[in-house]
Amino acid sequence: MTRSHWMVHLVGGLTLWCLWFVLLYGGLGIMCSVASPPLAAGQWTWINGVLLILTLAFTVLLVTLARWCWYRQETEPSELQVYVRLSSALYGMSAFAVLAVGLPVGVLPPCA
Repeated sequence: MTRSHWMVHLVGGLTLWCLWFVLLYGGLGIMCSVASPPLAAGQWTWINGVLLILTLAFTVLLVTLARWCWYRQETEPSELQVYVRLSSALYGMSAFAVLAVGLPVGVLPPCA
């Protein structure tokens, strides 16, 4: 693959994290204003379920891309391997950021 291909992957992980972040908090705001669940339900609401599934889906996608980049480094020429490793690391850090920010969705009430 070419250098420009790996440049896309350098920003891919952070772009996916940004998309997830906007979907999480934008979706939470919209869902709470349209159909707010009762506070007595606590964290066991359909909103939390949807947001948790979204978080897990993005995490799986980012980890899969990180692993794909990591295994691709052996097939790339030596001058491109730094881009491949960096892409893999950025995908991995983005996956960690999605989990770190998204897992509290499972324990906090959504619209409190």
